[in-house]
Amino acid sequence: HIGSTSVPGLGAKPVIDLLPIVRSLEQLDDQQQLIKALGYEWRGAFGISGRRYCPLTGPTGERLVHLHFFQEGAAHILRHLAFRDYLLSHPEVVKGYEAEKRRAAALHPTDSLAYNDEKAAWVQKHEKDAVEWYKNNRMPSS
Repeated sequence: HIGSTSVPGLGAKPVIDLLPIVRSLEQLDDQQQLIKALGYEWRGAFGISGRRYCPLTGPTGERLVHLHFFQEGAAHILRHLAFRDYLLSHPEVVKGYEAEKRRAAALHPTDSLAYNDEKAAWVQKHEKDAVEWYKNNRMPSS
């Protein structure tokens, strides 16, 4: 999950997740050759509407970086940042997430898509809590 690797006590693969925010996905789409020239794969939305997903794989096949591009104002930006900050402020949730990740990994040790699907319900439930918490505790009043 974006930002989860920066949460103390939460086991994660050594992959850097980045969330670049762009003014226009259409302009980014027009520039995808530049992203590919840097060694990233271009996977398009890859299951999340409004995202452009670009992983970088190392010379021996290990994932190094995941770029998750979103356009300014996309709801997914808030969801990801809220979840990260919620984990940083709720160590008891981190323990639960760690257990859920281990459970999902034990069931799907070689299939990252099945692993993500397995833990999706847990993540979605806590993302809702995280967004509400973030809006009440982190976001400036408007």
